[in-house]
Amino acid sequence: MKFYMFEGTPEELSTVLPNLNIAPEPLVQSQRPHKALAQNRPVTAEEAREVLTRLGLSDGIRQMLRTLYAAGLRRLTTSDLKKVTKKNGDEFRGMVGAFGRRLKNSVPIGVWFWDQKWDSDLSEFTWSLPESVRQALRELKLDS
Repeated sequence: MKFYMFEGTPEELSTVLPNLNIAPEPLVQSQRPHKALAQNRPVTAEEAREVLTRLGLSDGIRQMLRTLYAAGLRRLTTSDLKKVTKKNGDEFRGMVGAFGRRLKNSVPIGVWFWDQKWDSDLSEFTWSLPESVRQALRELKLDS
């Protein structure tokens, strides 16, 4: 058995392989948009409703959303959110990661649900909700 390793883009390999008497496999186009096409914007209220109703929300995410909603424009720290959700660091990351998976499967790349920013003075992330999410929470009666 012979093993060959080639490096190049699929297009480059498609032009070279026939000359080597190697039949290339059909190319499978990615269903995900190219990163250059990724957006950088908050979810719309409609997208937020879809994310929030796609599957049931965990108690921790519900409490986190209510707390962020009640905070209004005030940014909350990860420590604040861990306290109200009664989660340790690993549990909090798991909860937010699971919600990120829901988001990834609901909206285009680069669309974000909450405004999460690193605060170098506090050495932790701070969080707030964009108005579109606040609107969706009101409409779905998840704000209290």
